[in-house]
Amino acid sequence: WSENIEDRYGQLTDKYSAAVEEWKKLEKIVRVRDHEAFTAVLRCADFVKEALINDFGANLHRIEKDVDRCDRTSAFFSNDENLSKLKNVMCTHVWRNLTDGYVQGMCDLAAPLLVILEDGKPLRLSFNVQSPTFLIILECFDRLMVRMRTNFPLGSGMDDNLANMRSLIQVYQLIINITLKLEPVSEIFHTFHFLYLKIIFMFDFILL
Repeated sequence: WSENIEDRYGQLTDKYSAAVEEWKKLEKIVRVRDHEAFTAVLRCADFVKEALINDFGANLHRIEKDVDRCDRTSAFFSNDENLSKLKNVMCTHVWRNLTDGYVQGMCDLAAPLLVILEDGKPLRLSFNVQSPTFLIILECFDRLMVRMRTNFPLGSGMDDNLANMRSLIQVYQLIINITLKLEPVSEIFHTFHFLYLKIIFMFDFILL
C-alpha cells in the first residue's frame, strides 16, 4: 500500500460530493414535475437533458418506494434519518450508474451495510481524518454491486441462483419440492425469496 490515505479520502469525498450535488439538482426538478408545475422547465430543457431528467426521475421513484418499504420493525430503520441515509447512498450509486439504473432489491443489499457500519460515530482514519460513514458505505456498496450485478435484469446470475436452489430443494426438502411441483409457483421469484432467511427471521438474525 503506497497510496496516501488523506489524498485517497479527499478524492472519494470530492467524487461523492459532486455526484450528490448533481442528482440533488435533478431531484428538485422531479419534485416540481410531480406537482404538475413544470411547464417552464419543459420549455427550456433540451432533448438530452429531458431524457436525463426522465431517466433519473423514474429511478428516484423506485428508490423511494423501496426505502419506504424498508424493515420499520428494526429500531435502526424506524429512524427517518437512517432512511434518508439509505436513500442518499442509493441515489448516488444510481447517478454514477444511470445506464444500469435501480432495480428492486438493491436496497436490501445496502441496508445491512448501513446497519453494520453506522454506529453513530464518525469513522476515524489515520492522521485524525474523519470520514462520513455514508461515504464508506457507498464505496462498499459500489464494490458489492460489481459482484452482484449479474443477479439483476439483463444478467443470468438470478436464474443461476434459482436453479441451484431448486436443485438443493429437490435433494434436501422433498416435501417442499413436491409442493412446488403441484402448485404453479416454481417460476415466481418471490417464492424463492420466501424460502430464503429474510422473511423467516427477524432483520437482526440476517446480519449473523
